Amino acid sequence: MRKNFIFVIFFAALCFKPSSASPAGLGGGTGRDGIGGALSKPAPFTAAAQSATVMQSVAVKPVVVQSSATVQSVATAQSESVQLAAAQSAAGASSAGNPATRNSGVETDEVMLPEYANPYRWNRELKGEAVNFKEIWGYVIPDYIGEYNKNAMLTDIGLFAAEIDTFGNLSKVPQRSSVADFKGRVHLTAVCDSRSLSHFVLSSGKLRKQIANDLALAAKEFDGVQIDFELVPPEDAENYLLFLKYLKKKLGKKPLTVCVHARVKTLERDAESYSEIGKVADRIMIMAYDEHWSTSAPGAIASMDWCRSVAEYALSLWPAEKYIIGLPFYGRTWPEENWRKAWYFEGINRIMHENNVDVVIRENDVPYFSFKKEISVTGWYEDAHSVVERSRMYKDMGFQSLAFWRMGQEDAAVWQWIKSFD
Repeated sequence: MRKNFIFVIFFAALCFKPSSASPAGLGGGTGRDGIGGALSKPAPFTAAAQSATVMQSVAVKPVVVQSSATVQSVATAQSESVQLAAAQSAAGASSAGNPATRNSGVETDEVMLPEYANPYRWNRELKGEAVNFKEIWGYVIPDYIGEYNKNAMLTDIGLFAAEIDTFGNLSKVPQRSSVADFKGRVHLTAVCDSRSLSHFVLSSGKLRKQIANDLALAAKEFDGVQIDFELVPPEDAENYLLFLKYLKKKLGKKPLTVCVHARVKTLERDAESYSEIGKVADRIMIMAYDEHWSTSAPGAIASMDWCRSVAEYALSLWPAEKYIIGLPFYGRTWPEENWRKAWYFEGINRIMHENNVDVVIRENDVPYFSFKKEISVTGWYEDAHSVVERSRMYKDMGFQSLAFWRMGQEDAAVWQWIKSFD
């Protein structure tokens, strides 16, 4: 009798196989630095191996998102997460297409995510044909190379960025090899975002030549150089032009592109004079964004009417072929306090879900929303509709070259509508 009892226990132990899966954690938001302020984006989420279960304290309606094994989660930074098996059951998903029942590392076709992971439910339907451009630039930061959508039809990459240190030396030069698989043109972008440092470098003939020589040397592995000096003092306007002229001479046949802020009229004592810079640079890249910024009143990053005025002013000075028009992918929120920052499209989507936003208003095709959360918060952002409609406007005005700040911040649906024909 004792032997039979032991055998029954042994047989039962053989028949029982506990789950070996570890829970799939859903990450919260992380900070990013870039032009236009700190950028917030949810941490990446990897589909778990085998029956992964993570408990959730609130009900979430699942949706299916086409993806590879790694997808972006827009879970909140709080204790929200999703019980994948339950969500899939609610959606009627079969275990064959369920990433929670597959082995780790295997490519998946479907991933079940909470409803707010679908960023397109707010989008206005786009109609008509895709818009084509001769040049489509995208700015890429090597530290965030994983965010770069390689399916985008780019002709040029602005690799961001070499810097000028406090001693006037060129530093942090990015490597062309960081985008080695890109077959188009890659431009070395050099930045100086300090008024005092700009004056220090540009007011010295020796330092101007030193920086230009260093840039020309670093540019040997690149297809061109782009200068992004955004805080040049008006008193250094002439020195800035001398620097650009010397740099252009050292670059030889390689193109020199210069970034300028958006203008709707000619300013007195302007170090970013379109007419003067255009005499030196091969191309002018207009940063047609930050119409409203972190410390301004709430408003569009680049409203349609403002962009049209910027473009009209530019065309009054040089033909469209001279320009590359910069468009933003990011948005901003403006609170009464402590909410002023730039957001990724996915981050904006998460905020809207968390705060039960049920109304999106469009002003000249640019969407915005507001909600109450102890304080009043207003957000203006970019989605595929606003980006494509703005691009169509530029195309109708004769421009053939666009540049996007920056890759990884966009509504991915943009690339279904904006194409290159180079």
